[in-house]
Amino acid sequence: MHGQKPHYLRARLGSAAGRSIAACWLISLVASIGLGLACVIYSWSGLPIHFAGAELYISLYPPLTICTLWVIWFGFWSGAIPAYLATFTLALHSGMPLTAALVFAFANPLGLAVFALAYRSMPVRYDLRTGRSLAFFTLLSFIAGVFSSAGSFIWTYTNQLGVQDVFAIWQGWWLGSFLQTLFCVAPLLWLFSRPLRNWKRRHRLEPAKPIPTTKNTLTISGLMLAGLASYLLINLHLERELLRLAEASNNRVQIHQVVQMVIDSTEALIWVVLVALGFLVFFGLRLFGHWTAALHREIAQRRAVQDRLEQQNLFLSKASQLSSELQSATTLDAALDRLQQRLPDLLPNSQGALFLRGPDGHLQRRVHWGADAARLSALDEESLAAPLPNEQAVCLALQLNEQPFGTLWLSELPALLAENPDLSQMLVEQLALPLGNRKLQDQLQHQAVHDPLTGLYNRRHMQRWLQHELTRSQRSHQPLSALLVDVDHFKQLNDRYGHAIGDLVLQRLGHYLEQHVRRQDLCCRYGGEEFLLLLTDTDGATALERAEALRQGVARLQIKVGAQPLPDIQISVGIACYPDHAEDGNQLLAAADTALYHSKRTGRNRCSLATTHTNEAPTELV
Repeated sequence: MHGQKPHYLRARLGSAAGRSIAACWLISLVASIGLGLACVIYSWSGLPIHFAGAELYISLYPPLTICTLWVIWFGFWSGAIPAYLATFTLALHSGMPLTAALVFAFANPLGLAVFALAYRSMPVRYDLRTGRSLAFFTLLSFIAGVFSSAGSFIWTYTNQLGVQDVFAIWQGWWLGSFLQTLFCVAPLLWLFSRPLRNWKRRHRLEPAKPIPTTKNTLTISGLMLAGLASYLLINLHLERELLRLAEASNNRVQIHQVVQMVIDSTEALIWVVLVALGFLVFFGLRLFGHWTAALHREIAQRRAVQDRLEQQNLFLSKASQLSSELQSATTLDAALDRLQQRLPDLLPNSQGALFLRGPDGHLQRRVHWGADAARLSALDEESLAAPLPNEQAVCLALQLNEQPFGTLWLSELPALLAENPDLSQMLVEQLALPLGNRKLQDQLQHQAVHDPLTGLYNRRHMQRWLQHELTRSQRSHQPLSALLVDVDHFKQLNDRYGHAIGDLVLQRLGHYLEQHVRRQDLCCRYGGEEFLLLLTDTDGATALERAEALRQGVARLQIKVGAQPLPDIQISVGIACYPDHAEDGNQLLAAADTALYHSKRTGRNRCSLATTHTNEAPTELV
């Protein structure tokens, strides 16, 4: 606060509070100049007083009270300017030459600088509500008085006064300044500092609190020692000069007066030195304690920073290792298994879940840990930020090429990520890139072997699967049957209801067939309205029975267009069995196709089993 330029009189003039401060400052400037002139006119300097049997000299200078308050409350320049102008004006009025007046006017701002620098350098309040702050202010008042009393020598020199007058004016200057500050400024600080500080805060006039530095602290400590040393040297020098002049005059009365004055001055000097040394020791211990505490705080802060850096490095290392493991995973499921193992260790003291967008576009849970996450099977798109009644829950979006494909849900953000948002972003990127690539690769692989309309395997996958199962059947001497299914009158259905309804029929039929085959069997879309079912370890007779059951089940399917039901769906099926009807895959499919053609030719809506004799009709079930 102290030592700053009076921004209150510049930057805030546009506000009502700023204009009020500016008006008060102008009034204080005029009052300081007027009271300074009154000091010269009414001779308020070097006034003798008797205290404890000693004769002391004091000077009254009211502008000092006004300017000290401005320095402490509003900064150095707000008080230094009126102090300089008031001193400069009274110097010119008293007949001092202009050059000497320009230098002489710096005396009081020099003392005010002690207050500004001290309160800027030391962590001490200026409202004087504690014994420590009062003792600090008392010491500053003494040092400031000694520094400002340097102007007394310019005054006595330009007015050609004697040594005894020099001593009286010098002592009156520093002692008057000290007492006036102590008994006038201190009560005002105690009464008005807190209300004024609150008023400035309400009007946003309180500047940022300065941070004490070692350089400033050493500077003010040096100034205090220099002020005390200056006081001692000046006092001893003036006493020596007074004794020398008295001895030269050979006037016993004058010698007696001078000796008595020196004794009085020495007694005052001893008390001042004792008090000042006590203050210096007290604040030296306080300063040492402050520095020690500051050092401990800095050490603790650096240790905390080091601990955080170590935690960040460990987190980054684990996240990087996890990313590498995800990239090396051959499938998305394998990558998710790695996440299930690693995420609880990477994000301890938290519960979470990983959601990926499925084929239907909805977010489905694929990885989870913790009780809360276990209850969360899917995320609501409208409440991603708080899927559970938990205000601390967060959702981190996973994106690839700016396209969101998943969400990492955490019951609360771990402290390490909360303190370092960049780590959260880095974690998301470390997860998003390998998972997104793996998911994209799986999608491409899925599209390569699945029919886009029905979701069933396509013909390409069927051919590989058939070759593999034929090889296994040859080794195990087990049969393998093929059921070729065709929708009857599908063209008429398309022509009457449109291709969209035709696609719907194919989707429902494909879903029904897939649901009614075993897990070890294969159901695929063979082409157009044809489907192929490959049944492992199934002979021709059993395959024929299975086909008939499927035909009857398909006939019972209910498919509606709006509220209007479609006609019953009928299918024709051709069945062939390896090795009864074929020696390889191509022959097996050809035999099933021939049996299907027989079902179509003989009236449709029936199942036909291929025969081993070309001139023998396939076996039918109607």
